[in-house]
Amino acid sequence: MKWISILVLFMATTALAKNHVEISKDEIIVKFKPQLMNQFSMSALSMDENISGFLSLATGQPVNDAKVLSKTGNSVVALLKFDQSAGEVESLSTSMQAQNPLIEWAHPNRIYHGEYREGLRASDFNDPKIKEQTHLPQIDAFSALAIQAGRKEVILAVTDDGFDLDHEDLKNIWHVNKKEIPNNGIDDDNNGYVDDVVGWNFAGKNNNPDYGNGHGGHGTHIAGIIAGMPNNGKGIIGVAPGIKVMPLKFYGGGQWTSAIVYETYAYAVANGARIINTSYNVNAMSRDPIYVNAVKLAHDNGVLVFNSAGNSGEKDPERSRLDTYFLVASVAASANEISRDKKSGFSNYGWQIDIAAPGGNIMATAPNDQYVDMSGTSMASPMAAAMAGLIWSQFPNMDARQVTHILTTSVDDIYKKNARYVHGLGFGRINAHKMVDQVADPLQLFIPELQKTRNPVVKSSNNSFTIRFRGSPGAAPRPIGIISVDHQKGSKVRRRMRIQQNINLGTNQISYKYDALPAGQYAIVVPQDSFLDPFGNHMDGDYDGRPGGNLVIPFTVE
Repeated sequence: MKWISILVLFMATTALAKNHVEISKDEIIVKFKPQLMNQFSMSALSMDENISGFLSLATGQPVNDAKVLSKTGNSVVALLKFDQSAGEVESLSTSMQAQNPLIEWAHPNRIYHGEYREGLRASDFNDPKIKEQTHLPQIDAFSALAIQAGRKEVILAVTDDGFDLDHEDLKNIWHVNKKEIPNNGIDDDNNGYVDDVVGWNFAGKNNNPDYGNGHGGHGTHIAGIIAGMPNNGKGIIGVAPGIKVMPLKFYGGGQWTSAIVYETYAYAVANGARIINTSYNVNAMSRDPIYVNAVKLAHDNGVLVFNSAGNSGEKDPERSRLDTYFLVASVAASANEISRDKKSGFSNYGWQIDIAAPGGNIMATAPNDQYVDMSGTSMASPMAAAMAGLIWSQFPNMDARQVTHILTTSVDDIYKKNARYVHGLGFGRINAHKMVDQVADPLQLFIPELQKTRNPVVKSSNNSFTIRFRGSPGAAPRPIGIISVDHQKGSKVRRRMRIQQNINLGTNQISYKYDALPAGQYAIVVPQDSFLDPFGNHMDGDYDGRPGGNLVIPFTVE
């Protein structure tokens, strides 16, 4: 079996090496400012015969074709197709953004060639037995399900390669758009999508996100991990079987575009999803401004986005650059106490990984009423996303930041088994029971570079520290000066520290800078009220497990 695993992993790595990104030669994605509607005296945009001419006026360029990707209030994002004679699209998009007061941003559409699904290592089909779902007792799922199995009002959008909508263990889990009358050929709810009763196929541009043509195994498996039907005498159970899954097919194999991903995320946000799971390789996309804006759209609307950390076994993968989503690492799912919770060999890790979940040999659904083991961070990510669904089901009035705090503090410590990866697997491994029982620890702060030794020493040339959170800050820190570096011998030497970044839902660390210090003994002082958790409690600065207490860390400058 070891030889088989190595061979399959090699094949997956080889496939990923063929991935490449192409800049479209004639397509630009543009976000228009709200003034667009006011200036042209239009109350709405629709896909009609006049839209290309209208947007030609708005952009100052001849638009051959156009498609509205999203419309929020008076803010419109559209995919515009230009004649190639208009010039090179990168320079054209730059000039449009710089010179047109109606345009907030403009970027070329990107085409992603290759294989981007993660976790495609499958074993032979198995008989459906709940005891084969070793991840369930590992995350204390049975205790959680006795309290909360999930509510249908909580919608988790899965963006993937297709779904077996009629699978015996999945047929009742899908979110149904009750505002749409099935198969009448009319956009009844006027959301721009005709007959979108059960999800949408953005890759095929139709209302059928079902599986087929060699695709759908990945999405079907992930849907089963989340919400496989319980107590039906068949197959497996999901970790949050009461929530609803919105099936969004955005990948058809071999080619992917910025526009497809943006439209998929915009649809999920506009149509009620509270959570989005994307178990795909987004390393290249993390540099794509269209993808970044898609994730930002979800983030700014309080929608939590989860993504697989990746299966290359590398530290700090490219996708770590974003902190507007949650990256999920994989640990071993096993009934064996020795191997359980050890980092999966394939899993990426690093400072910006947010949380860990079982991802090795996960038994779940496969097309045609089958069941299969699959391994990868692709399997870990939906498990963590489903935890957010359970939390929102149990505490429906919480906001996204409060859910994030419970998610990231109600975890099990796995670092005794992963000493090489301390802080590299996020806050810990998910624990479903703790999350629905609201066993949330107070917000804590750590400065790893000063706390890894008893008597830390830094160079006088050093002028920054990284503060790592355990939990989610409820708001930005107090004004500059609250966090300070003080001389310990009564000297008036004091340095105010300046925050270097925003605190987003997925932020797990921030950097502070201060003016260089002369040699001597100092302490970083963080008063207890510098950071509050989302429930208004002071941070736990003295690490006693209760809110309150200043954080004081002595160090020496040489």
